[in-house]
Amino acid sequence: MTASDVPVKVTGDGFPLRMGDQTIEASESQTLALRFQGLAASFEARPTNLELGGLDPDLLGRKKRGAGHGELSDTDYLLRRKLADRRSSGITLRRAAELVFASQGPDHPNARVRVFRVLGSERRFGVEHNVEELPRIEANLVDVLERTFSVVSGLICRPSRLRGTRFREVPEYPAFCWNEAVLNAVAHRDYSIEGRAIEVWFFDDRMEVTSPGGLPSEITVDELVRGDRRHVSRNPRLVRTLVDLGFMRDQGEGTPRMFAEMAGQFLPEPTLQSAAREFSVTLRNTPTLTEDDHAFIGRLGGADLSGEEFRALLEAHRRGSIELEGPGPMPGSGHANEDNDITGGQVNRLRRTAQEARSGRSTSCARHAA
Repeated sequence: MTASDVPVKVTGDGFPLRMGDQTIEASESQTLALRFQGLAASFEARPTNLELGGLDPDLLGRKKRGAGHGELSDTDYLLRRKLADRRSSGITLRRAAELVFASQGPDHPNARVRVFRVLGSERRFGVEHNVEELPRIEANLVDVLERTFSVVSGLICRPSRLRGTRFREVPEYPAFCWNEAVLNAVAHRDYSIEGRAIEVWFFDDRMEVTSPGGLPSEITVDELVRGDRRHVSRNPRLVRTLVDLGFMRDQGEGTPRMFAEMAGQFLPEPTLQSAAREFSVTLRNTPTLTEDDHAFIGRLGGADLSGEEFRALLEAHRRGSIELEGPGPMPGSGHANEDNDITGGQVNRLRRTAQEARSGRSTSCARHAA
């Protein structure tokens, strides 16, 4: 008997189908619908009409090498990663494979990124229209990501800001933060919403990244803001592919690090908003330093402090204390970050510098106080 890709009726008036603790008869169409119910709920898992020859072989090879499976054939690798299903006539690709690897881009009207630049802090309309749209970024998702990173990087201003106790030219938003916002939008958006694209908006005082589809039901905005390490994905096949390609690690660390990086540069916390059909991340570029902070910084003079030492020292000043608790997570980060631990020698140095700064004495010797 020839193998079939769908249920085949052999005898009787229907197909035996186990539902809970009962066995019922279901028609061929009912059985087929139930079989593919899971696929219908997830856009990335649906079958596509694109054939293997329509995929970019170089990207596929890069993905296999990234996953340590360079020896596998394209077909075997796609099957292993659940990006295709075996059929009697060969394989059927899923939409996740099309989104990432299609040589001519996926058959999706809005698997793209739109970038806007606004003159001012609010959009205006009519004769006061103040929005410029850059060319739309359309291709397979690997090209979309790489081109979006390039375009956004070119729009980021680099003002002179405090780094440690000195002013240096730095990006107005930490690179990790906006990269993470764009990457998450591409990886986790709801691709079943075909009427909208991912949008990146630049205002004078902020940037916003919005993506179609709210958060999955398994996670909340509050959990993300608290810094819980969650890695629930609406598109697990797509995410696994981006991991293999080196774009992400899928360990739930991105959002907590976004908050830590913004705090570390004295910028407001990211604003996360989720609605039924949209999720957005807003990054603001106005430093949170107060007049009192600036006065304290002025008293530090030429103290040779690293960025982490300066943050700890300023936080100690804000608390009205010249004593730090000792080595551990950096105060003021808002989220745990193992990379921010400070050593006992650094604590001693900070204590001496803090004492001098609080008393108004010169700190010119601080560079030798380690």
